[in-house]
Order: sequence, then structure tokens, then C-alpha cells
Amino acid sequence: MKSIIALLALLLCGTPYISAQSRYESRLPFKQKNGYTVGGIVECDGKPLKNVSVSDGYEITATDSKGAYHLKSDKRNRQIFIITPSGYEPTRTDAVPDFWADLTDASDTFERHDFRLVKTGNKDFGLIVTTDMHFHGKRNDEKTFRSYMQAINREFESLRCEGMPVYSIGLGDISYDQHWYETGVDIERTRQILNENGWQMPFYNIMGNHDSDGAVCARDSTDFLSAVRYMKTYGPRYYSMNIGNVHFVMLDNIVYHNTPSSSSGHEGIKGKRDYKAVFTPDQLDWLEKDLKTVNKKSPLVICMHSPIHSYKNASLEITYGTDRETSQILEKIVAPFEKVHILSGHTHKNGLTRVKNGNHELICHNLISTCGSIWWNSSFGQPNLGHDGNPVGFDVYRFSGDSVNWRFVTYDNNPADQFKVWDSNSLKRHFATDSEALTLQRHFPKWGNYSHLPENSLLVQVWAWDPEGKLTAMQNGVELPVKCVYEIHPDYYSQTAITKAVWNGDYKKALSKPKRVRMFLITAADSTSPVEISWKDPFGNLDKRNFFRD
Repeated sequence: MKSIIALLALLLCGTPYISAQSRYESRLPFKQKNGYTVGGIVECDGKPLKNVSVSDGYEITATDSKGAYHLKSDKRNRQIFIITPSGYEPTRTDAVPDFWADLTDASDTFERHDFRLVKTGNKDFGLIVTTDMHFHGKRNDEKTFRSYMQAINREFESLRCEGMPVYSIGLGDISYDQHWYETGVDIERTRQILNENGWQMPFYNIMGNHDSDGAVCARDSTDFLSAVRYMKTYGPRYYSMNIGNVHFVMLDNIVYHNTPSSSSGHEGIKGKRDYKAVFTPDQLDWLEKDLKTVNKKSPLVICMHSPIHSYKNASLEITYGTDRETSQILEKIVAPFEKVHILSGHTHKNGLTRVKNGNHELICHNLISTCGSIWWNSSFGQPNLGHDGNPVGFDVYRFSGDSVNWRFVTYDNNPADQFKVWDSNSLKRHFATDSEALTLQRHFPKWGNYSHLPENSLLVQVWAWDPEGKLTAMQNGVELPVKCVYEIHPDYYSQTAITKAVWNGDYKKALSKPKRVRMFLITAADSTSPVEISWKDPFGNLDKRNFFRD
């Protein structure tokens, strides 16, 4: 253990990587206590703050009336962080708040770390959530992201005009590990990209599987050692904070293995970059301690990279996306809370899943990637699409006291639009005659040509479908039946599969299986009369448009 801690201390002290850790030194009096290894002051405007929680990822303590905290830490996590209380924010010099400090001394040596908070009114606040940016220095990723910032800033300004402070969360995979040493766009560079593009909100991030350092060879401590550069850039692998009435918990449910490989195929990478989606016992133990003092009637938001739940295909059957056993432990831990939202990314797909958890409900929001299919479509001048054919975007949340609502906003479309429609007659004509589509079908017949769709029918994809929303269709004053189907996505077919396979002459096995997604089939009475289609989300927001048949 001592040798590992010494190695970690060397890594944290000796590397030249950027860090946003708190280096504040308080002038308030502090008296060191014997038997403790970490301590310090938490203050605001030069005054001590009482009952502010401080943790090392294992133990949690609180400041006294003088703003002082003491912790008996063995420094295994090599970082100390504050659990920001409601009504306050950590200071920051760029996008990332200064809510943590690196522990650099020996495990039995005392070290002091102070924190300074800023008072703010945040009972009502806005939240912008993104995931899977995958910056890697290829396919015009940074140039495209600069254009995306227009949509993010538009929503930011709209929330600010409502008089609310605005925060942001990243759900992992902001980098792309396999290219860190090839292009120089490593985890440190991703933070610079945010700042260079004027990211205005406090940015709280979590790790994804692609945010680990693939240059760390496989060993017992690989998961931790491969996270060191991330930790110095964005902070602890798991932590929590309070904003308004909401308690946020940020978890790392990726265990990175990086199993040895004879050839990684990428510069500087020492293994396969493999991993397992699982909650470690240490995190779950810490989570129980963290939630003990949280009001069970207040909203609880848990953020992680890999989704915990999703619906299977077009059904309402629940499946696990993270290790079932440890996910069920987490479910038991949060069961006493009345309102629990789980935010995740990883799949590059949109999906909202409602799961009964005892007498309460888990609302699992899985958000599509910002990069789509690793910036593939934008490299050809097309709008980026996720693995579900969905246009890429981000979620906007409004918290008011204990209430919360949300909506999905795309980067490239009208922000009010929430669905897209295709005419089956046109689909069948195109995919039965287009030369590129026919070429793909010769290599991979399962993609097909939509010939099974009923005549005069329409396919609809609701980008942020929720089982508590309602999709309706009217033609000539008559409501048409709407059927949920599991269908090949036309845009992914034409804009992603064909460009990857036919344009490149590269018929990989991964493309042999079509991308099917939850869609809706509407069979119309004729092929000429317009169809009025509307989607109403659970909060009453309505997207109603006429689809004119052509």
C-alpha cells in the first residue's frame, strides 16, 4: 500500500498537467489537531462556514463553528473535496469549479487545504447537460463544436434572462483515449477546448471509459492510475454537491482494465482499453454515508457514464446497462428518496426509462452524444447523428424548489422541434432504386428497402420519447392509429451506414447488422392528404406540425 501511495504522490506532484484544484489559503485561524492527516478552513467572504461537508471519497466530516475541518484520511484517493452546500458555489477561474485539492504528502503526514465559497441564490436554477464529446483532433471536431456553442449559449442566455443561475454537467467521454498520444488532444486539452470556446457555466464532469490513460499498463491499480490525469484536470472520480434543493451525486461506474495486447494499433497505448461497467464497493459505501444527511423528500440526481437502465427494443421491458448486482445495491440505497433522476451517456443514443423502485420511481435519462458517431457525419458536411439516427443535442433542465422539468435541444434543428417524419412510399422508392443503397444491400441484405412498410404509412421518430408523453396523428379530421415499432433508421442508413461502407469501400462486420430504434408507424387513409402530427411531452410542451405528402 505504501509503495502505491508513494507512486500516486509522485504522479500528482511531478506531472506538468493542468489542474483546477483549490490552492486558496485562508487567513482565518486554524489549529491543527493531533491524529488527523488532512484539515483546513472553509470560508465565504472572509467568514467561516459551519456544517460544510468535506470528504476524501471514503470518509466524510463537517466544518465546525470556526469553519475548520479535520479528517483521518489514509489518502487512498489522493484528493480531498467539499460537498458544496445549497446557496453557495466554489470559486473558479475558468469553466471548472475549484472544489477539490490534491493530497500530495505521505499518508501519515498532515497537510492543510482551504476552500473558499461564494454565496449565491440558487433555489431556482437551470442546468445544461452534455455527454460524449469525444474530442480527438480529427474529423473537424473542434470546428463543429464551435458551431454547437451557438445553441448552448442560446439556451444559457435564455435561462439567465429568466433570472436563474445556470450550471452544466458533462456525463463522460469528453476525450478519446486511443488518440491522446497521436494527436495531442488528451484529457488536459479537452478542458482548454471548453475554455477557448467561452464555456460560461460551472462545468461539473464525470469520467467515461475513454477518459482513462491508455498508457498505464495493466496491474492491480490500473483503474486508479489511469484516472490520475483526469483527476488533475476535472477533479475526483466521484463526489457530490448541493444546488438549490437538489442533491447531485457524480459517480464513476467504469472500471478500466487495459488488458495487455501485443499491438494496440495506437501510439502510446499499452493495452486493449477494455473496461467493465460496474459500481465499486468503495463508491457504494461512500454513497451511503453521503446520503445519510440528505432530505429524502428533496430531488436526488445521480450522474454516471454508463446507463443503469433502458428499455429493450420497442418494448417497456427493463434491461440493465451496468452490472446488475451492484446496480441493484445502488437502487436499494436510493429507495428512500421520493424523486430520483439518473443521468447517463455512453450509448450515443437518446432514451428515457421509468423504473419503479419500491414505492418510488427512478427516471433514467440517457443522453445522446454531442459527437454523434465520433464526428463522422460532420466530416462530410452533414449534421451529426447518434447511433440511433437521432440528431445530436443536449438536455436543458429547470429546477424550481422541488420541481423539475426538462427538454431535449438539438444542435442543428429548430429548438422547438421534437420529432422527424418520413413517408414510407418515398422510402421504398428510394431504397429500392438508389445505387448506393443497392450496393450496401448486396453486401448486407439485412438492411433491406422498407418494402414491408404499409402503403401510405409514415415513420416518426420522437427524439426524446417519454412513455408519459403522447404522439397523435390526424388526417382530414380523423385520428389515425399510432403503433410503436422497432425499425431501421432511414437517416442512419443513408447518411452513416452508406458513407462508412459504400463511400469507403469498407464493409466491416459491425455494419452488417442494421441500426434499429424505437419509432412509430402511422398508416394514413391516402397518399395525398396532409397529416397533422403532434407530440406533447409530460410538461405540456407541444410540437405540432403538418406533414404534406409528396
